Amino acid sequence: MKVIVLGGGVVGVTTAYQLQKDGHEVVVVERQPTVAAETSWGNAGMVAPGHSFVWSSPKAHMTGLRPTTPNNSPASGRSVLT
Repeated sequence: MKVIVLGGGVVGVTTAYQLQKDGHEVVVVERQPTVAAETSWGNAGMVAPGHSFVWSSPKAHMTGLRPTTPNNSPASGRSVLT
């Protein structure tokens, strides 16, 4: 089977490796001139399972919205009336 893997980060390269090892014809598409040049470089190639969750879970949509709430927003502040 011919497979295209989008992204040459840690996950993309290891996925391509395993697919090729299993006998598939694999092409990795990466927009940077080298692999592991963006996210994989920025997080030192670590994939933190503690930060992942099942997208089909009932709480998935709230997890994505949580950073936009006033209490959790990095740009949040308190209004002070004088």
